[in-house]
Amino acid sequence: MTAGGAGGQVVRDLLVREGAGAFMKGVAARILYQSPGAAVCWVTYEYMKHVLDLSMFGDTFLDDHHDHDHDHGQGRGHDH
Repeated sequence: MTAGGAGGQVVRDLLVREGAGAFMKGVAARILYQSPGAAVCWVTYEYMKHVLDLSMFGDTFLDDHHDHDHDHGQGRGHDH
């Protein structure tokens, strides 16, 4: 038997016996289970994106077009 052959047979048997809807069983419960964690993750990501975009020493972390060759009022530029 080839690799995945048994798995393919299981999929075919399930499709024949229970129909395509069998592959969607439990999807609503899974969405309800995963949604709160995904929401917390997304809110935290957006919050940290905002925090890192705030000006710090006249610099922004997320500014792709930011010139790193300037003085920050400390008499020197960046060390990098």
